[in-house]
Amino acid sequence: MAENDTSARAVVWFEPADARLASPTPVTFDRPIHSSFTEPTGAQMVPPNGPTCRGHEHGAASWNETPVLPPKSKGTDMDPKSEITLHTGTKMPVLGLGTWQLTNDTAGTVAAALELGYRMIDTSGDYGTQPGIGDGINRSGIERADLYLVTKVEETGDACQATRKNLDELQLDYADLMLIHRPPRTGAGENLWRGLIRAKEDGLAKDIGVSNYSVELIETLIDATGEVPAVNQIEWSPFGYSDDMLRYATEKQIVIQAYSPLTRTRRLRNETLIGIASKYGKSPAQALIRWNLQRGTVPLPKANRRQHLEENIDVFYFEIGEEDLEILNRLNEHYSSLGMLSYA
Repeated sequence: MAENDTSARAVVWFEPADARLASPTPVTFDRPIHSSFTEPTGAQMVPPNGPTCRGHEHGAASWNETPVLPPKSKGTDMDPKSEITLHTGTKMPVLGLGTWQLTNDTAGTVAAALELGYRMIDTSGDYGTQPGIGDGINRSGIERADLYLVTKVEETGDACQATRKNLDELQLDYADLMLIHRPPRTGAGENLWRGLIRAKEDGLAKDIGVSNYSVELIETLIDATGEVPAVNQIEWSPFGYSDDMLRYATEKQIVIQAYSPLTRTRRLRNETLIGIASKYGKSPAQALIRWNLQRGTVPLPKANRRQHLEENIDVFYFEIGEEDLEILNRLNEHYSSLGMLSYA
């Protein structure tokens, strides 16, 4: 998910003063990654009538490929173009830009991020940022095949039709990843999941997944449809995470995307974090992002200032040492900027 409005999502950090100090060493990156960024060519910008569910006029492309599992790689082999392989065989960048509440010059911020090397943008139908993101993509001149777009449908209504509406706002023909933003008030949202499966079959999304889902709810979706989510986007940082969820996701080959990886700046002044970050000549924010990368989770930090965009992507070519990584792991207090972890 990406941080939800106020209920759960955002991948943020754009607050005023951020105690960002300045904050490299080696640990094996558990999940398969690719250092070359190549996306299959596919649909281009959406035509006037837009994409449709069932009877997709631009062709019902099939996005499932045979999984290719590359060898494990050391974290220093990663760069801004590195990718992680999903269980469907498609690839996703290891770092993205979150856009919750990014309503001040959304287009300019997205265009700047793409210029700096970001290749994944995360949004949602209820963020109010999709039109600006579409404009920013157009302004950047980047090829659609070189961009990874994540968006979400809400927990009510027809998920396939909601997918189409999101794509219309984004001026795109397909999403690389479409998620259920959060579980409905009751149940796991089996009908929502079937709607996303239909959207995928109709070529509106390459991959589908969930956000803010617990192990039990994911199991319910799998039992009902046989379809395993490619991603679970959840709040995740050294201060709040779940080893049980990580073990389950690893077993099912579900990638964890981390929203609010910077704790909405609320833990950037933690003395232990500051000490480890400064040891590597990096800021606390960079150490938090790097912690995610080395644990095989995919961080989605938010920023709306160019200097923060630059800082958040400057997290490659160094590694946090194993001992320091373990110290960060021990900071876990199941902290959530939203009050409680939605999946714990």
